[in-house]
Amino acid sequence: MDDIKNWPAKRIDMLYHIASKELSESNFQNYEAIALKYYHVSPDDAKNQIWDSNAK
Repeated sequence: MDDIKNWPAKRIDMLYHIASKELSESNFQNYEAIALKYYHVSPDDAKNQIWDSNAK
């Protein structure tokens, strides 16, 4: 998060949009790799959603 905390809000929103799109279009085989790719720049509530989704 430290790497992107000074980014403009629009750029962060774009990053989250891309991450969401990639995750929603992923399949079982590549979901984990995509989630890990964005894990360190994800807000805590998004990490909780990923955790909950993986627990099911």
